[in-house]
Amino acid sequence: MLRIARGAADSDEAAVAIAHICLGASGRFALDKASDLNTRRILEAVRYINAHFAEPCPLDTLAAVANMNRFSFAKRFRAVTGETANQYVINRRLSAAATRLASTRLPIAEIAFEVGFNDLSHFDACFRSAFGCAPRVWRRR
Repeated sequence: MLRIARGAADSDEAAVAIAHICLGASGRFALDKASDLNTRRILEAVRYINAHFAEPCPLDTLAAVANMNRFSFAKRFRAVTGETANQYVINRRLSAAATRLASTRLPIAEIAFEVGFNDLSHFDACFRSAFGCAPRVWRRR
């Protein structure tokens, strides 16, 4: 929990580990060798997303990184992380954008494109939804 709160480099992995523990403790998913293997595969996909979030991250590519078929990957990714792979990618991009907005004077559009958004209006809508304000307001805070 402290790694997540401090924004450590491995905070995403810590969050996934906590989600895995919670899901296992709830009895919702049986924690056997197969699910442990699949969880490790999902963590590989999470690492891939964290390293390549600015690039396109289609489901087929992520499933291949995890060495799983599309359907199993999508289902397991959501079970482990609590969100879809696409939501995770968008949230990772938004997090990077928020950091860059606070730490640089680059134009907002440049930051949006740099972190992987291809449409400025989509970036703005996602940012407002996630952070409750426009990117320019976030930068001023």
